[in-house]
Amino acid sequence: IARHNDWDISLPDILTAKRLEDYSIAASDALLCPSRYLARQVETWHGLQEGSIFVIPYPMGDSLTLERDKNTWEQGTICYAGRLERRKGIIEWTDAAVAVARNYPSAHFEFVGANILGTQEMNGEEFVKRRIPDDLLPRFHFRGQQNRSSLFQFLAGARIAVVPSRWENFPNTCIEAMCSGLPVIASREGGMAEM
Repeated sequence: IARHNDWDISLPDILTAKRLEDYSIAASDALLCPSRYLARQVETWHGLQEGSIFVIPYPMGDSLTLERDKNTWEQGTICYAGRLERRKGIIEWTDAAVAVARNYPSAHFEFVGANILGTQEMNGEEFVKRRIPDDLLPRFHFRGQQNRSSLFQFLAGARIAVVPSRWENFPNTCIEAMCSGLPVIASREGGMAEM
């Protein structure tokens, strides 16, 4: 997580977390993971025997298939749901969405989630919006952090969901989007491909 968020991995907090993770894995009686993707990484990083981590995917939960009309499938938003953080691929997704917006004037993009991209120089919202040209900005909608129960109203108005993470385990946001009936554009850097 630290590496894919571009955090300084030499900071004491990060080093301590890494040491605790290493110890917990070495001292465990058994290891469970929801994705084969992460299981393979952990086996490689820690020199574990292949297949030594039990993979048990998360359950589908209580997400319902949402009905969408023809207009939503043709004109609905392209929805990103999750924290706006580097690890989640939000910078790459924003740049890709800008390129798509130039070629498809009807495309609208929705961002649902807390923005934690801020730096000492600028807040997170300013950071993202600086990547979007002023003429395209009205088609980019930032909804901020929402309760889980509110997420489904945004998914209901979408025609596509995106999970562009740089690294991911088995994201609930992908499960929820797929259960709602949406096609999902996802990176290969996580358990999304398994889904």
